[in-house]
Amino acid sequence: MENNAQETAAKKIKKINEKLMTHQNDLYQVKLSLKEDLIKIPLPAKPFLKDKVVEISDLRFGYSKRLLFHDFNLIVKGGEKIQIDGDNGSGKTTLIRLILGQLKPLQGCVRLNGRAAYLSQDLSLLEEDKSVLDNILALNPEISNNEAYAVAANFKFRNKDALKLVKNLSGGEKLKAALATILGTKNQPDLLILDEPTNNLDIRSTEILENVLHSYQGAVIVVSHDRKFMENISADKRIFL
Repeated sequence: MENNAQETAAKKIKKINEKLMTHQNDLYQVKLSLKEDLIKIPLPAKPFLKDKVVEISDLRFGYSKRLLFHDFNLIVKGGEKIQIDGDNGSGKTTLIRLILGQLKPLQGCVRLNGRAAYLSQDLSLLEEDKSVLDNILALNPEISNNEAYAVAANFKFRNKDALKLVKNLSGGEKLKAALATILGTKNQPDLLILDEPTNNLDIRSTEILENVLHSYQGAVIVVSHDRKFMENISADKRIFL
C-alpha cells in the first residue's frame, strides 16, 4: 500500500511539473510577443519644459446657471503625470478644453506653456481615408517622406504596412498610428493629454500605451477611471472633480 501511494504521488508530481512547464512556455511566448511590440520613441530635439507646463489660478467656469469650477487652482510641472477623475458631467472634458484654449474662463487664468497634443478616445486626429504614412506627414509637415517611413517603421508599420488605410486598421494598430503622429518625431509636445485612453483597448494595446508613456519624458494629463492603468504609468497625482 505504501509503495502504491508513493507511485501515485510521483505520477501526480510528474503531471503537475508537466503542466508548469507548459504554462511557463506559454508565459514566455506572451512576454516575447509583448517585447516585440515595444515601441521606443526618439529623443526630443529640445529639452522638455521642466517648470510649469500648465498654470490654472482662481478659475471660474460654468454653463448657464451651472457652475463647474470655482476658485480652482492647478499646476502641472514638466514630466508630471496627472490623473483627472470624476463623475459624468463633473467637468473633465471641459477642463481639457480650457487647458487647450478651446474655452475661455469666466474668471481667473488658464495658461499653457509650450506645446500640447490631445489624443481623444476615438483617436479622431487620424483621417480614416488616409494611410498611416500620409497621416504622419500631415501632422508633421516638417519631415521628409523617407523620415515619415522611418517613423512608421519605429511604430511597427514597416514597408508596405505604412501604406495601410487607417479605416482598415485594428484598434491596436490605430493606437500605434496615432502615437506615431504625435510622438514619432523629435519635435514632441511638452504636454500630452489623453481622454479615457483605455476604454476601447485590449490588454496588448494597453501594454503598448503604458510602455510609450514610460518612454515619453514630457508632462501627461490623463482623463481616466482606470486606477490600475494610472498605477502602471506611475501617475504622480490624482485630481477628483
